[in-house]
Amino acid sequence: KQPVMIMIHGGGWRRGDKAGPAIVGAKMRHFVGRGYVYASINYRLSPETPNEDGIQHPIHAQDCANAIAWIHDHIAEYGGDPGQIHLMGHSAGGHLAGIVGTNPRFLKAADKELSILKSNVLLYPAALDIPRYVKLVQGDAMTPLYEIAIGTDDANWRDASPQQHVAPGKGIPPTLIFFAGDRMKLDILAPAFARSLTQAGSPSRAVDTVTLDHGQ
Repeated sequence: KQPVMIMIHGGGWRRGDKAGPAIVGAKMRHFVGRGYVYASINYRLSPETPNEDGIQHPIHAQDCANAIAWIHDHIAEYGGDPGQIHLMGHSAGGHLAGIVGTNPRFLKAADKELSILKSNVLLYPAALDIPRYVKLVQGDAMTPLYEIAIGTDDANWRDASPQQHVAPGKGIPPTLIFFAGDRMKLDILAPAFARSLTQAGSPSRAVDTVTLDHGQ
């Protein structure tokens, strides 16, 4: 049986697709070429503008958890090892990987435990600690996007923040976070997240890619 890499696409919670070129291009070739089963998943999207109807947190995360649970149940049919499932996400997908990987309620709602995830990779995650980010940027930058995808309630911002769910004894997988410089204040938030995970018993690391931009 082969290890499994599950990929969650980005797109600001409002766009993107599991079949996008960035998702099933180089990443798929990389992991399949190294003996993984590569599974790309979708989730329902938030509206493009505040005036449209659409879903918000926690629906995206629950959709991802449901897809992960399905993969855990069925991946052996595709040659994958359900005991070696790894999670990865980019941008908004990095946030979703982070929240599914730190808050066990999403997988529990799909009759699974957090322990089915053996590692978690967050590629330039779009949110780690939303209340702290908003305070750092004094309500500017990505705040309007958060309001569309997550709402305006501070309690929902905390609930959607992976940082707020870090605690010992939860079975949070070791997590690798990639960022580039100070965009989205990740130079502050990503190392803080990695430190708190490590202190909680999940050895983790934040890596500044320096020369790579958000898309790369």
